[in-house]
Amino acid sequence: MKKMLKWSFCILSIVCFANTCVYHRITHMSDDELEWIANRYEGERMLFKSQYADIDTLTVLEVCICNNLNPINWGHYNTSNKEYIAHAQVRYGFKNRRDGGIMEIWKLFNDKPICFSSVLLDSNWLNEVQLKTSCIKINGVMINDIMLFQTTNKYTNNLPVSYAWSKKYGLVQYTFQDGTTFTRIDIDNIGNVNSGQLSYSAPDIEFADPELLSPFGLTTGEAGKYGITLLPGKE
Repeated sequence: MKKMLKWSFCILSIVCFANTCVYHRITHMSDDELEWIANRYEGERMLFKSQYADIDTLTVLEVCICNNLNPINWGHYNTSNKEYIAHAQVRYGFKNRRDGGIMEIWKLFNDKPICFSSVLLDSNWLNEVQLKTSCIKINGVMINDIMLFQTTNKYTNNLPVSYAWSKKYGLVQYTFQDGTTFTRIDIDNIGNVNSGQLSYSAPDIEFADPELLSPFGLTTGEAGKYGITLLPGKE
């Protein structure tokens, strides 16, 4: 009888553990899918210029990847989650704007492609955007891994209406309601990104205020690498 009770207790414990501390469903992203986020890194900078010669700099603030295959839910008693949905996120900010943006990818089902959730500046959150790539040409470079996001802002304070995210390069272009479009200028004509170590032949940029180029953007010394001419009298 004691032996039977012991075995019954063991079986009950196993059942309880499996029911409470083991994920009932786990999704997982491939390395190729993760590249939409994993190609970015904390501290990465991206340089943009508008058609009116305004300059802005994006800085990657955080990259977070949750793509674990461990079936044990160690946080069960804190979260009570019975499903582990693989996801990843990059958070970024702009030098000359008070807000930034977030790009997320989610693997909701293992037999389906990833989907995206995203927000840029004060635009609306876009949720469960299906994977559908397109092409865009920037600085003579044809980029064919573009996810294009279009917002539905109904306000009149000049919010973003669209933006383009590349698997390889990250954010490459964003457009406001008044038609102002900021486009990456740190992608050269052979598809390289200048990080201060690669050679780069940039389009001419004139009269860029050095105050807009540092400390989070380019320093005065780095400006010459991008063909930027500083305003006279500025140090």
